[in-house]
Amino acid sequence: MSETTRQPISRRTVAKGAAWTAPVILGGIAAPAYAASGSKPIATAGPACKLPGGSCDKDPVNVKWGYLFTFTVSNNDSESVWLYAESGHTPEVNNTMGFDLRYAGGYGSNGTQYSATDNIEIAPNSYVTFTMIIKDNKNSSNASGTITIEFDWGHTADPDGDSDHVDQLVVNVNVPGTNPCVKCQPPA
Repeated sequence: MSETTRQPISRRTVAKGAAWTAPVILGGIAAPAYAASGSKPIATAGPACKLPGGSCDKDPVNVKWGYLFTFTVSNNDSESVWLYAESGHTPEVNNTMGFDLRYAGGYGSNGTQYSATDNIEIAPNSYVTFTMIIKDNKNSSNASGTITIEFDWGHTADPDGDSDHVDQLVVNVNVPGTNPCVKCQPPA
């Protein structure tokens, strides 16, 4: 068995190593990836109502049986926020009411209609109030519970170009009851 003796590291070696590591540290400071990502939008739930059997089966709603709810997404950042709905990023809808609910798009507060696959832009320092329509159900019975919708989101129009937002925007709408919508519109 042989024993090797290690020499202590000299001050010159430490100084030489520091000279090589300084550019790496500076390079890390120059490109803070997360700081450039912008802030997460804020979702605030609004009221909900039901679209009863056939009374809203015409323009602009075109839903025989379903539900309508509203929420507002605020973008307090200096860059646009995008909610993704295209293929591979379909918003997930869950509920505690036992209904088979699917995301079908909605209407922005400016009157813009969004299909189920439209990515939605929210301008910097602004908000959009959405009227979301859940359709194609077997009925629109009275119900109470919670509807949860989860969007992938980011700061680029193309979700593949935005890789630093791994958490979803989650909207929880408490539905104390689903009274019929008046004239197929959300409650005020």
